[in-house]
Amino acid sequence: MSLDLDLIYSQFNFKVDKSDKSKIYEFGEFRLDAVHLMLYQKDEEIPLVPKAVETLLALVEKRGEILSKDELMKTIWTDSIVEESNLAQYLHLLRKILGETKDGKPFIETFRRRGYRFNGEVSVADFSAEIKQENTNQNFVPHPALTNGGAIRETTSGKVVALADWRHAPEVDEKSPQKVLPTAQLEEFPSESETQNAELSTGEIKSRKRGFAVGLILLLLASIGVSYWFFPNRPSNAAIESIAVLPFWNDSVETEYLSNGMTETLISSLSQLPNLNVKAQSVVFRYKGKDMDAQTIGKELNVQTILTGRVASHGDDLTLSLSFEDVETGNQIWGKQYNRQLSGIIALQTEIARDVSANLKTKLSGADEQRVAKTYTENVEAYQFYLRGNFYQSKGTPESLQKAIEYFQQAIALDPNFALAYVGLASSYAPLAHFNNVAARDLMLKAKAATLNALSLDDQLLEARIAFGSILYKDEYDFAGAEREFKRAVEQNPNDSDAHQAYGELLMCFGRHEESLAELRRALAIDPVSSSANWKYSISLFFARRYDEAVAQSKKTLELDDTYWWAHRGIAFSYQMKRDYAGSVAARAKMSEKVAPQTAALMRESFAKGGWQGFLRAMTGKQRPPNLPPYIVATFHVELGEKDKALSILNQMYEDRASDLTQLKVDPRLDPLRDDPRFVDLMRRMNFE
Repeated sequence: MSLDLDLIYSQFNFKVDKSDKSKIYEFGEFRLDAVHLMLYQKDEEIPLVPKAVETLLALVEKRGEILSKDELMKTIWTDSIVEESNLAQYLHLLRKILGETKDGKPFIETFRRRGYRFNGEVSVADFSAEIKQENTNQNFVPHPALTNGGAIRETTSGKVVALADWRHAPEVDEKSPQKVLPTAQLEEFPSESETQNAELSTGEIKSRKRGFAVGLILLLLASIGVSYWFFPNRPSNAAIESIAVLPFWNDSVETEYLSNGMTETLISSLSQLPNLNVKAQSVVFRYKGKDMDAQTIGKELNVQTILTGRVASHGDDLTLSLSFEDVETGNQIWGKQYNRQLSGIIALQTEIARDVSANLKTKLSGADEQRVAKTYTENVEAYQFYLRGNFYQSKGTPESLQKAIEYFQQAIALDPNFALAYVGLASSYAPLAHFNNVAARDLMLKAKAATLNALSLDDQLLEARIAFGSILYKDEYDFAGAEREFKRAVEQNPNDSDAHQAYGELLMCFGRHEESLAELRRALAIDPVSSSANWKYSISLFFARRYDEAVAQSKKTLELDDTYWWAHRGIAFSYQMKRDYAGSVAARAKMSEKVAPQTAALMRESFAKGGWQGFLRAMTGKQRPPNLPPYIVATFHVELGEKDKALSILNQMYEDRASDLTQLKVDPRLDPLRDDPRFVDLMRRMNFE
């Protein structure tokens, strides 16, 4: 087979990036190719995904400077929301690969709460140097093939590409006078007449040209191979790194708790795997009941694979069908039907978790396998009560929370060692306290007791750790202890949105606003459609006194879930500070409509008759709504200039250990009290001073 070399050359018009990305960076034993996003150690290529190389490139280009996590995230992922754990994993991998400089410093140095810095001396070579031929009679011999360190350099015509070896002639740092690399001498291949007196024979030239063409073709094939490996068309044996478990379909309303519970349990099990991105429950449950194909959903969620399931129950017979699909191709990776008795549901959940994790094509450690297969009870009836409790707890109304408590209590009665049931109990008592001012203290004490029981049974239970941290600062005002628990939770599972939410909320209460917002952004990166994460972000903006942003974020929360009435609070508070009193009252009334329609009516009526002052008098007078939180009443007294009444309420709340007092340090509505010695003393007792 003969090759028409001139035709081949004419088909390729390579354009090399002329920006600062067109560089070869050398440091220590390493070379970083910024054009092709490849890293070499000596003459060996280190296989890394492009985003990992981009992470290193961002640090190298800003060498000597400290880059925050946010700066790195914005640089590497400019147009998408991704999990920060991806960045953490890349940094961990890069630190391990690069090691230390000659001076003993790590190439990538971590600065606590500040960011990361690249250390070490760097030499720079420029890909985009034009290739010129100074002596047309000088014979040029192109690099025979692409070898380690081979790089493409563009000719002046843009039609012929020569492979230049930059390995042994690095330039100095850009900030110093640069040494110029010897340029390849090539404008065009010489004709036969021009080569009659040349040292090389025509046959030799043709041989060299043929060798160049082969090298070029090998380069193209290598590029295709790299793309195939790193991008969607990956080999069938490549490990799966991201998955969404869609809510299982069920054949009747009576078994909805079962299909939901099995989905949630599988998501929780798979989330224990350190290198797997599992979409959160709140994300996938938005697709429940929607008539959309798995491939479309997978592309919306930006995952590699989708797991779907269907649950059918007839008496004690249970059938579960699972399908594991590749999002890019739409092909089924794996599928299986399970036919079991309902009495074997716990063993079935373990079997499903093992089967699914086995088909992720990731080698699991023994500890990983144990985490995936872990169960918290062997009592099937207790487990079913637990699933029912979770089902009602997720609805979030006072009635559903009370029903959830009853189911969790029945589960615990059947298995007193069921740690997850205690967590469910604590997570139902705590929000119920917000609906019942009279019994709030008692409910919080019950939540604390349930949490401690859970931790005594399993001190590694993440949900219990988060619940305990919340109780420490909301009930005991132990902010230092809470921060310790939340940090442990985040370290235990950096991909858990709830852990970042809890820590962000604590930081907000202490006025560490930038840290708070950063934690909540991490929660949103993991779970962007979480109503609670979006709402907490809006409240953090409010306490940072960024009122317009808080309103916008609250409205975004309502767009995601118009039933999430807490979001109206952020709007009401911000409008109050902006002196948009009509908007503030409207938001408060909207918030009260479902839980207390009479209160909503009184709010609207009092404002219509007496304006803002009339509204405040109605909310603080003898006929004030019984369900209005004391803290809110105190802020209204402050607005009326009635400091004594406000402080009296706040001090009583301290005696009752009310959780709302944790906002004392940052609430702008309380600013008129801050110079009062009584308020200063309250702040001291709250451990703020």
